[in-house]
Amino acid sequence: MPQARLIEVEGGHGVEDSHEVIRFIASVESGQAAKRPAPVPAAEPYPDLVVSDGARFWILILIIILCTFVAEDPTCLAAGLLAAEGIIGFWWAALACTVGIFIGDMVLYALGRWLGRDALRRAPLKWIVKEHEIDRMAGWFGSPRGMLVIVSSRFIPASRVPTFVTAGILRLGLPRLSMLLFTAALVWTPVLMLLGSTLGPPFMEQFPRYKQYAMWIVLGLFAFIWFFTHWVVPAMTWRGRREIVMKV
Repeated sequence: MPQARLIEVEGGHGVEDSHEVIRFIASVESGQAAKRPAPVPAAEPYPDLVVSDGARFWILILIIILCTFVAEDPTCLAAGLLAAEGIIGFWWAALACTVGIFIGDMVLYALGRWLGRDALRRAPLKWIVKEHEIDRMAGWFGSPRGMLVIVSSRFIPASRVPTFVTAGILRLGLPRLSMLLFTAALVWTPVLMLLGSTLGPPFMEQFPRYKQYAMWIVLGLFAFIWFFTHWVVPAMTWRGRREIVMKV
């Protein structure tokens, strides 16, 4: 109410202040009551998010690329959310994720190619890839579907590091391998980003309302992502179904 004002009356809020209320209503109805010139800052709408441009744009691109070295899929989901908020263009973010993922894949391949089996005896690779797995993967790579095994690892979490390192140790052809890895990343990245841009904004809008359950929501979300990526996605490929059967 633009004419609202504060008046302190001694003696409570009954008959004692009724006269002030009557005078206030009369002044409003007659148009004599003073109005506030503009809404207070707290009542104004929130400003729009700043769109990245210039140096900020390239810094954000670099951050996305670096984040893919740590966690590829979560970075793609977060990039999709940034695109949905208008902070960065969807395809620019997709390109940054793809380039970062491709560079990470090539680094793993280079480690295996340059260091050979010695790479498997050094941390952190010795905790991820076992030497006895190399011979098994060598049989897969030697089959007509060898390159398909490498491409399918893009869609099977926890299989990328051992697969790409092993590909380097076995010195698979780099031109064809790099083309397949880049294509796989180019296909997988927009899918995850679209998921993040579609589900991210509604989730963020509802999150403050249920903030007291935030810990359980996050844990449940991680559990769902783990189940989806370790069981549902692998079940979509012949290699993944084979590994699931071996687990069971």
